[in-house]
Amino acid sequence: MIAAVVILTLPPILVVGLLWWIYHNQARLLFAPRKKREPIAEPLGKEGQIFFIPSTEGIRLEAWYFPPPSEKDPVFLFCHGNTGNLTWYQKTIEHLRALGAGILVFDYRGYGNSTGQPSEEGLAQDATAAWQWLTGPGKIDPQRVILYGRSLGAAVVARLSAGEGSAAGGVIMESGFSHLDAMREHLYPFFPGSLAHFTLDSRPWVGKRHCPLLLAHSTQETYIPFTQAKELFARAREPKTLHRLRGSHARGWQESWPEYQHVLRDFARHNALSDK
Repeated sequence: MIAAVVILTLPPILVVGLLWWIYHNQARLLFAPRKKREPIAEPLGKEGQIFFIPSTEGIRLEAWYFPPPSEKDPVFLFCHGNTGNLTWYQKTIEHLRALGAGILVFDYRGYGNSTGQPSEEGLAQDATAAWQWLTGPGKIDPQRVILYGRSLGAAVVARLSAGEGSAAGGVIMESGFSHLDAMREHLYPFFPGSLAHFTLDSRPWVGKRHCPLLLAHSTQETYIPFTQAKELFARAREPKTLHRLRGSHARGWQESWPEYQHVLRDFARHNALSDK
């Protein structure tokens, strides 16, 4: 609301210029891939398998796979946020592996060493490709897989869980938005929704999902307000749980880790059962 009032005080030519810039840079505002990689920690570099997964349109996705300690342990399929690349998520990998689980993390098209350019439909296809690789013949029982998406990745796993990933043991949507129009109203209330190129609406997907859902969101969020998590929770099918984190959008999971780790471990252990 404040932003809209400020915009109205600007000269018309500046307002038009700002709207023009946002209109032509929507992809850059939504997707922020980085090619520059962070140094890979020695334990991760030695213990993980680094390879490429084929996606649609000849796209190749860089992926890291860390097998679970045993054939009964859960495996997280992790879909990261809108910025960086998978080398930026090494702390997450370390924390999840400490829970006694395997993990597959991959870069969307255009991120890191993955080829192509990111798009709304492309990210959905990339997540499906990662799921198919992980649950292919002779690999991981789909019911042992926990779909885990953070921020933008929450929207990606919401869609995956209502489609080919519906056989997963559970879904974790952490710090995600309910739909992009809500984000537009929150961050750019002066920008007309009719000009938006992207939708990324998780609401219909959580309503179709069949496996258990864990929503985790910080009540102190300023970037993606907690009200969006409440909206998703209201629309989601049972069984569902809403866990309140603390801290900022980017670091809420880490600041809440002392208690959050137990929530994640219990959710994964309870739902990722190959014989359930």
